[in-house]
Amino acid sequence: MSQGDPYVSLAEHMSRRGSGVPGIRVGTVLETSPLRVNVAGTVQSGNIWVAAELLAGAARSVTLSGSVSVSDTATPVSGPVSGTVTAEAAGSALRPGDEVLLLSPDDQVFYLVCKVVRA
Repeated sequence: MSQGDPYVSLAEHMSRRGSGVPGIRVGTVLETSPLRVNVAGTVQSGNIWVAAELLAGAARSVTLSGSVSVSDTATPVSGPVSGTVTAEAAGSALRPGDEVLLLSPDDQVFYLVCKVVRA
C-alpha cells in the first residue's frame, strides 16, 4: 500500500477486494439527509460510504502556535499563543448541488471521498 496518499491506498485496498481497479465517478448531491447522490444519471442512496469529515458532527483538532494581537477592544491584547482547538461541524459539509468524487469497484457500492470543484 502507498504510505503517502490516502486516496491511492483506498484505491489499492478496493482493487484487492473487488474486481480490479475501482471506477472513478463524479456525482451531484441531491439531498444530504438522507444522502442521495446522482451518479451518471442514477440516484444512489443507501449504498454510499462517506468520508467522516464530510458528515455533521465531524470533529477536527488543529494545533496552533504564533502570536495574536487584538486592538478593537477596550483593552488591547497581544502576545504569544499556542494550543489545540477542537471544533465540531454544526451541519454536513455537503450541500445539494455539490459535486463529489466517488470511487466504486462495481457501480453498486460507492465511496464518497471528497467534494470537488471545476478549476
